[in-house]
Amino acid sequence: LCCATTPTRLRTWWRRAETDIRVLAAAYCIESANGSELRGRPQPAEFDLPNPTRREAVATLAALSTLALAGTPLTGRTQTARLQSWPLNTPSRTGIHDVAPAPDGGVWLTAQRSGHLGWFDPKSGRTELVALGRGPYGICATPAGEVWWCSLAGSFIARIDRKTGDSIVVEPPTKNQGARRVWSDSQGRIWVSEWNSGNLSVHDPAAKTAAQTWRVWKLPGDAPRCYAVYVDDRDMVWTSDFGGNAVFRFDPASERFERFAFPREATNIRQILGRPGEVWWPESGTEHISVTRTA
Repeated sequence: LCCATTPTRLRTWWRRAETDIRVLAAAYCIESANGSELRGRPQPAEFDLPNPTRREAVATLAALSTLALAGTPLTGRTQTARLQSWPLNTPSRTGIHDVAPAPDGGVWLTAQRSGHLGWFDPKSGRTELVALGRGPYGICATPAGEVWWCSLAGSFIARIDRKTGDSIVVEPPTKNQGARRVWSDSQGRIWVSEWNSGNLSVHDPAAKTAAQTWRVWKLPGDAPRCYAVYVDDRDMVWTSDFGGNAVFRFDPASERFERFAFPREATNIRQILGRPGEVWWPESGTEHISVTRTA
């Protein structure tokens, strides 16, 4: 069931057709072979398609399958994304949790299970671990290359001394707040989602006075549980609230929260990421992925 000219014709049709026309062309082949007409549908006459027999239609579909399985580029496009993976090669399991790519090409990571801060070098594949203690959770890098992490169990944030590997602990003003995630804005200020307290806070390492070092805001609602935090390209701060099944956009200039609700219960958004004009939400509780478009 093969026609020698079918693959060539098929490549020609495919290159010249857009996605919706491709579907229509396939339907044309099948229905024509069955002796039926595409009543009420536009005919793709501009592609000069043949009037195939059932035998030729089956051959066309077989050729399509063969080309797809062989990876033949029908559209002239090439795949540029590549996945590369490395084993951590640590003495024991780390429970790797969050990562923060650094400006110098390395990658910082938190090892929640083993209680370590990790440094991974993609060039050599080497992983170095620094003992931190209980509960390392979120981690981020600032535009200047400084690395900050937070401890959910210890309720603090810390800056890494990149020369010594030591952690300089900074205590938020709310005791036992449960710092869960951290994210830097364009000015190098560190935004913190506080799980236990339901607060959104920010630490300014460059503040000139102690009073300017920290600012704290309670999320709206009766019993907020602030889980994830992210700062977009406009320095708007986004955070997820497990307690209210919502996400908030916080404007640091006006100090106002804007609430975005979800049509599904228990979305449980544990991480927030984005790109210019978009903020993405992985709904771990519902098996959905959502996006808020801001531009």
